[in-house]
Amino acid sequence: MSNKPIQNKPRSLRKFAEVELAHRVPPMAERARPAEELLHELQVYQIELEMQSDTLRQSQIELEASRDRYLDLYDFAPVGLLTLTPEALIAEINFTAAALLGEERSKLLNHRFTRFVAPEDNDLWHRYFLQALKKDSAYHCELTLQHGDGSRLQVGVGCLSIKPGGKLQAVRVALTDITARKQAELEQRRNQQLLRELAAKDVILREAESKHVAREVHDELGQILTALRMEASLLRIQYGKLDPAIKIKAGEMLALVDKAIQGMRNVVSNLRPVVLDMGIVPAIGWLCDNFAGRADTACTVRISQNPVGLDDARTTALFRIIQESLTNVVRYAEANSVEIVIGQQGNQVLVQVFDDGKGFDLESVLKKKKTFGLMGMRERAIAVGGEVEISSAPEKGTVVSIRIPTHHTEHRP
Repeated sequence: MSNKPIQNKPRSLRKFAEVELAHRVPPMAERARPAEELLHELQVYQIELEMQSDTLRQSQIELEASRDRYLDLYDFAPVGLLTLTPEALIAEINFTAAALLGEERSKLLNHRFTRFVAPEDNDLWHRYFLQALKKDSAYHCELTLQHGDGSRLQVGVGCLSIKPGGKLQAVRVALTDITARKQAELEQRRNQQLLRELAAKDVILREAESKHVAREVHDELGQILTALRMEASLLRIQYGKLDPAIKIKAGEMLALVDKAIQGMRNVVSNLRPVVLDMGIVPAIGWLCDNFAGRADTACTVRISQNPVGLDDARTTALFRIIQESLTNVVRYAEANSVEIVIGQQGNQVLVQVFDDGKGFDLESVLKKKKTFGLMGMRERAIAVGGEVEISSAPEKGTVVSIRIPTHHTEHRP
């Protein structure tokens, strides 16, 4: 055969066949006999068939090479690939998927994929597979696979139904080993949980220490200052009439002692307000009055339902969160009024702090600033099993919602 390029169009193929025949046999006489014409046509057809055969042979070689490349890519792909029939039987599977399932590839064909799914994930897999059969889009989920020896691994699963001509033929499945990632996520959650527990413990210890210091200051320093005031008063009474200078000096001493006593009370109040021992409602009322006095902002307390069942740790956590909320109002809100609503929903105490200030874009603030105050509020709530939600928008004011359970709950990661 000639090495000339072969065209696929019939007219071109015949033209090349005639040219090829002209090189093989001499041209016929002008007045050829019918048998010679028939022979000529047969020879042309023969050459056409040879050319078509060469073309088909070359196409077959290329298809086989393409098939081999596909098989290599399929068999040795780093992702597990398999094809399931509509009955969830394994029709095709590559080496990676066989390794993930823990068996030889030849032993997996025509077996159900479900047998490798952990019992607790069977329902999830069935729902997921049914969705993949019905829909044309890809579906993704995470499953736990279980080997015959009891070992387990977690995989990400992607499914896509194959519907040539609109008729369901099979489901392509991709498996990715995510065990290491899941273990890393679990370890991260454990570390976060440990940090939260340590933070909660630290908060409890600091509150306990503050309570102890407040009592020591109140009992020890308070008694000394009270005794000093009594002595100064006696000095003024006994010697003030005899010497006006002593009376004046004793009055100055009394003024200093009164100032020291007030300072001591402020320190004690900041460390541990005595009103906390009376319950959360009186404590919030005291906090509101104190806020209105120093911020020149109206503050009201409304009780929708009197909360019950809060222990000292939860009472203190709730008080501190509200205290931080009011501090933020003073610093940033430029509000004219604040309302604190206290209630109870089921086994949770709900307290909401409303202000009519300028508000803010919460997402932008969390991205741009080190919001240690907001973080501290949330961590205090989490430490006692509660949560804090903040809702705000520019020129719309801010709402801080605090939910604290009345009984112990596990810390959430």
